Amino acid sequence: MRRRTSPRFAALVLGVTTALAACGERARERPDVVLVLVDTLRADYLGCYGFEGDVSQRLDRLAREGVLFERCFTQAPWTKPAVASLLTSLHPEIHRVTTHEGWFGEDRTPPDPAARPAVQRTEVLPGEALTLAEALRAEGYETAAFVANPWIRADQGFSQGFETFEEIESKDGGELLERVVPWLRERTSPRPLFLYLHFMDVHGPYAASDADYEVLRESPSLGEPHAIEGREWRRIPGYLRQVPWFDSPSARERRTWRARYAAGVRAFDRHLGTLVDELARADRLDSTLLAVTSDHGEELMERDLWDHGDALFDAETHVPLVMRLPYRARAGERQAEVVSLIDLAPTILALAGLHPLSGRPSGWQGRDLSRLSAGTPDPEAFSVGTAVKWHPRLLALRTARHKLLCDLERGSLQVFDLERDPLERADLAPIEPELARALRAKLEAHMEELGAAQPLTPGEVEISSDLRARLEALGY
Repeated sequence: MRRRTSPRFAALVLGVTTALAACGERARERPDVVLVLVDTLRADYLGCYGFEGDVSQRLDRLAREGVLFERCFTQAPWTKPAVASLLTSLHPEIHRVTTHEGWFGEDRTPPDPAARPAVQRTEVLPGEALTLAEALRAEGYETAAFVANPWIRADQGFSQGFETFEEIESKDGGELLERVVPWLRERTSPRPLFLYLHFMDVHGPYAASDADYEVLRESPSLGEPHAIEGREWRRIPGYLRQVPWFDSPSARERRTWRARYAAGVRAFDRHLGTLVDELARADRLDSTLLAVTSDHGEELMERDLWDHGDALFDAETHVPLVMRLPYRARAGERQAEVVSLIDLAPTILALAGLHPLSGRPSGWQGRDLSRLSAGTPDPEAFSVGTAVKWHPRLLALRTARHKLLCDLERGSLQVFDLERDPLERADLAPIEPELARALRAKLEAHMEELGAAQPLTPGEVEISSDLRARLEALGY
């Protein structure tokens, strides 16, 4: 399998063997780092974030043993730009991995799939971007990734810095673990490990087992009963209809769809438990930094929307972040400050005891969250999201209480109070103009700072017919 090596990475790892020999025991004492990403997981469908029912026992336990970030937000509502931001600590405007087949980058209606060109191309993560894997490998870590999302591929640049990079063609997290567990047991390297796992159990179509569905179908967190008719029914994407239960009468009830989605969360939680048990069996769990998060959420007909990638409401942007620190340091802590996926890379470096590059390496734009205390959160903290598929000039600024949606193409903005209006339905901009101006000024300052940074130039790669079929099965 071809692997890309950036000039920056080549410079960082020059002489790494000598560096390892020099640091000796220090390298071996560093914690293993396991970063688990479960695709399409909304924060509010986990017990530790308030969901009622037996949906996430193992993740809830990790949250009790570690630090839970209550307000973590993604930089993009679909996988490719979100994971690019996660791994490079760069905003989408800088890494510029935001389109597919030349689409998603214009303000227009999606074209007829039949009109797609015979030869399709997609963007490649720029080699100039320093990834978390590259930074850790340069510090002596062995790096490995096992990924089940067809966007996250070696030929699209996501293998940068990974010595082992395996692509699993299955949504079943059990099949991913069938590759990971034997690999862990056969591993003999004395070097600390950075392991990235990308699960797909939660992503549509919602085909988790009936047994998991039955456990959750009566949860009050699914909302009130609501018949799906007319426009709502017609708006269900074709790929979400490819499930055995679609023709049943229950498919006309909104709670059914939400319970089926939650069943995927429960299935993932079971697989997470298998991973945690394996780390404990090998006597590695307590010395490991284990982080669990998601790339984006999912719309479940809260605002006449299904799926993801088309908006910046909290259903798509509020993601979980749980970090179990070595030896359960700071166990049970809940952080209320607004944080972002781009903060994860610098935070992991710091928690691993590494400061190889002072400040923000390679222009990294995230913050080191390890410095946050359990006290009062910073009221000025915010997160910014963009890279909406068909609306690239739509931006969201999220504070602890408010959301600003700014449409640069149409020159409009909306403001929502998430404490009083968690479903983001009542626009406050016309009645609270001072609040709207203050949030707009904060967003403009952020955009001005980004404007001073040098955007990268992604490459392109042709999409094979097999990959095209896999992406279409996931709604692309």
